[in-house]
Amino acid sequence: MTISTDTPQETATETLFQSHYLARTTTQHLPKLTNDYLEVDRKLEGKYQHVPKPVNFKQAIERKQQHSIDRKGLMEVLKTQYEALGPIKPAVATNLDLLIRHNTFTITTGHQLCLFTGPLYFIYKLVSAVVVAKELSNFYPGHHFVPVYWMATEDHDFAEINHLHLPGKTLTWEREAGNFVGEMSPEGLDSVLQELADWMGDRPQAEEVIDVLRNCYLETKNLAQATAKLVDHLFGRYGLLVIDPNDRRLKANFLEVMRNDLAVGDAETLVGKTAEALEQDYKVPVHPRAVNLFYHHEGQRLRIDPVENREKFQLAGTDIQFTRQEILQELEQHPERFSPNVVLRPLYQEAILPNLAYIGGGSEVAYWLELKSTFDHFNIPYPVVIVRNSGALVPGFVAKKMQKIGVEVHDFFQPVDQLLSGYVKGESDGLLSTKPEQEALKHLFTTLSDRVSKVDPTLVKAVEGELQRSINGLAQLENKLVKAEKRNQETTIRQLQSLHQRFFPEGKLQERYDNFLPHYLQWGDRFIEALVLHFQPFDTRMTVLVEKL
Repeated sequence: MTISTDTPQETATETLFQSHYLARTTTQHLPKLTNDYLEVDRKLEGKYQHVPKPVNFKQAIERKQQHSIDRKGLMEVLKTQYEALGPIKPAVATNLDLLIRHNTFTITTGHQLCLFTGPLYFIYKLVSAVVVAKELSNFYPGHHFVPVYWMATEDHDFAEINHLHLPGKTLTWEREAGNFVGEMSPEGLDSVLQELADWMGDRPQAEEVIDVLRNCYLETKNLAQATAKLVDHLFGRYGLLVIDPNDRRLKANFLEVMRNDLAVGDAETLVGKTAEALEQDYKVPVHPRAVNLFYHHEGQRLRIDPVENREKFQLAGTDIQFTRQEILQELEQHPERFSPNVVLRPLYQEAILPNLAYIGGGSEVAYWLELKSTFDHFNIPYPVVIVRNSGALVPGFVAKKMQKIGVEVHDFFQPVDQLLSGYVKGESDGLLSTKPEQEALKHLFTTLSDRVSKVDPTLVKAVEGELQRSINGLAQLENKLVKAEKRNQETTIRQLQSLHQRFFPEGKLQERYDNFLPHYLQWGDRFIEALVLHFQPFDTRMTVLVEKL
């Protein structure tokens, strides 16, 4: 798992995979709201600033240059955080120093601190940030674009991040959950790593991979540092910066918005109006609260609820209360004790980063579309919102089976029953289809209906009923023929079902279930290099990488 710090050799990776690009209509992996955003549907006018195309970043750059950012403070915070991770890679050091410049901008993605990166799309998000920054650097050579991973260190949903799926095995970090996952110690992870080592066995690079994971997770003080160290190990060569937003100095630059959320609650009103308008056509993912902040108290992240018309504030689940004056004073003196929820987190990000674009999954993009009026209210430039790249991986031995059976990548992006029936019918030379007979019946009954109508028009309905019953009977017969042929081709059917599982393990998209480790064990550093090479920055088609035979 050793990664050099020099520039990736793309030519060495080009021969590894054949790329296929599937349209969103084929994969159907995005919610309707996000799809309509990508289609520039007029219903969403005013819900975003820029259509996600490179040419539109000129305006985004101009707007962000007018927005005051504490670049020096940001750079100092990041350098302090990196000091805890060990030697800084050259590309990272270069990008850290570039942050001070007025012509440097960030391209950001964010995610929870999933164990050993969790599902594949965690990796895809980071690659997306890298390739967008790379594309914009080519498009705007007079500017610098730095990819950033924003860690959700203050998230408290441990059950969402404490496991990962491997072929034939799920690893789970069993321990009492901490309220801030980022501050959780690595207690109990040594046994998880031993399970992983047992699963890997004597696979190539297994020992090296385990050593890297042990160094990242057992030699750091908490999950935030462990995740940052692993991401830096995998992506430091691309200059990807990792930021932990749980920092007093950073939160001090977000005081205005947090103060308003406590004292006035403009975010609740503004986001609420947008959500109400969107609900006429869509299912919206986020609804604002009266206060969209949490308070850190004795290791817990507690929701803040206003009472008595914001004259008092209660910490949910406790008897602790603040008066209006007390909580505002607490915010001024200890901003680090407050953290934004999903409604305010995007504003916090854009307030402290020289950011131009946020890259998110389909559901994330949907809730960003609820927030623009709030950005405008606080005079924070709304970024270009980009849907992350989506992908699937097909190892060589799977590609061989597909080739032998005679199926293509796109065949698997349909329900498994349709896949099997379509294959069986395709192999039958038309013997299983009753469509010719159905068409013949329709012609026969049309003639019959004409004759009957001349004798007694009231009997035409009866003729139509007989036709439909006959058609239904032929359709049922066709289903029986297909089932019989499936039994005749039982071995191939089982192979197709197994292959479909490769694309949709446990009925989920591969990227939402599988972890990156099996692929990394197989392809090493070339795995991520291949993603960087083949992912198209502003292309919302799914990228399927098939290992060349």
